[in-house]
Amino acid sequence: MLPLTIGQTFHSNKIIKRYSPIEFTFVDNPDWRAKITSILNTASLGGSNEEIIGFVDISSGKISGKAGKSYAALGFWTWTIKATGYPDTIVTVEVRP
Repeated sequence: MLPLTIGQTFHSNKIIKRYSPIEFTFVDNPDWRAKITSILNTASLGGSNEEIIGFVDISSGKISGKAGKSYAALGFWTWTIKATGYPDTIVTVEVRP
């Protein structure tokens, strides 16, 4: 699990193992959760920018990849979580073998 702070940008020092599902935890804010409109996943190598809101589950204090969804590509990945009325929440993680 990777902790994130609503409205902040940070680079996580945690490493995600390749093919592992992603999971972020946060101090729950039901208003923020209800106003999430987009979750973008951007690869640092190759620069792909993919909307993944349909591939995650958002629940009280947690955002996690749906069953069967994991990181196959190695490198750094940036998640940008957008919620109406809130600053973007941005976190970068590293995927290794």
